[in-house]
Formats: sequence, C-alpha cells, structure tokens
Amino acid sequence: MDTSKLLNEEVITDRLQTLNVAWAAIGNDYLVRTYQTKDFDAGVALIKDIAKLANEANHHPDISLSYNRLEVKLSTHDIAGITDKDFALAAKIDQLAQS
Repeated sequence: MDTSKLLNEEVITDRLQTLNVAWAAIGNDYLVRTYQTKDFDAGVALIKDIAKLANEANHHPDISLSYNRLEVKLSTHDIAGITDKDFALAAKIDQLAQS
C-alpha cells in the first residue's frame, strides 16, 4: 500500500468510520481532533507521548494546547493532504490517549 497517496474526500469519509467519532476531516487537507485533558500538565504529558509516536512514524502532527484542550491536526505535509499515514497515526494517538 502506498501510504503517501493523497486520499479523496469519499475515501476519507469512509475511513473516518474506523476512527473515534471525535475525529473530523477538514476537506482532504487535515484530520483534526480535540482531546480534553485533566489540566495543563496532563496536556503537556500527552504532547510528549504523541511526539514519541510521531517520531517513530516519522510523521509529525500540528499540535496546540490551551490549558486542558489539546488539538491535533494531521496532514501529510509533503503532498498537502490526508493520506493513510494520517489515519494510522490518528489511531495510534487514540490508543495512547485512552491509556
């Protein structure tokens, strides 16, 4: 499977069914999800854990933290859109956030 192939909106809509319902697509540009954390320190800890996953996958999300709200945006930057790599990392981040 070519994980760097840009997915069209129909495929993205179908693939969203495999993720937590909190994930959404912004066109075929980004997958986005906001996580609620206990407090700021918990958000920072989650960012560190996500960073480890991202480095292992060599695929780096855009992350923003505002007190206890952590937003994760995934896109394959070199082709400017959503690919299989984004869905794979989204699923791993969800597993991480549940533990």
